[in-house]
Amino acid sequence: MPRGWLTAWLLIWVPISLAAADFPAGTIQATGPVYLDGAELKNSSSVTSGDVIESQASGLANMNLVGSTVQIEPSTSLKFERAGLALDRGTLEVASGKQLTVLTRCLRVTPTSTDWTQFNVTRSNGRVHVVARKGDVVIRGESAHRDVLKESKETWRDDGPGCGGAVVRGAVPAAKGPMIDAAMAERAALAASGALLTWIFLQSDDPVSPAIP
Repeated sequence: MPRGWLTAWLLIWVPISLAAADFPAGTIQATGPVYLDGAELKNSSSVTSGDVIESQASGLANMNLVGSTVQIEPSTSLKFERAGLALDRGTLEVASGKQLTVLTRCLRVTPTSTDWTQFNVTRSNGRVHVVARKGDVVIRGESAHRDVLKESKETWRDDGPGCGGAVVRGAVPAAKGPMIDAAMAERAALAASGALLTWIFLQSDDPVSPAIP
């Protein structure tokens, strides 16, 4: 590949790819003890896919996302995923105009439209409580079955460990660093790709040799 074309490709592709991998999905601000990837939040912080959030009994947090806001109630543990918010325990109060999904082990709760929708999801002792506060939400299980929960209605569902859904693990204050997940692996792969391309670029020059002035 000619050096000029390779240089241009490197300058365009690598920064765009790295920005896409690392671009924050939103921000989070805590009141009281709340942990992000094992570190206590002292100020507001960005949140991205793969981040694990845990509020203690006297802590709560607010997340501001594109088109959505989420209040994380005390004693709540969740993981921010590309597919939505994976709730392991506790309560999330969601307001969304972007059909933000809350996932549990067996269920997916999503607004039925892009109209502004407010709903709560609580997971406790293997049970999920869903409240449609404003607008309707659809509840999907592991099968193709789906139910629409109308505005001002609520429902309880079983949420056992054998469903194969997302489970938050390691979201505890004692953790020493962020979890290694798909998002981090993607960033590492992109960095490695950039390094490889840089090496190819350097090898494209004529070698320095005493025989070639």
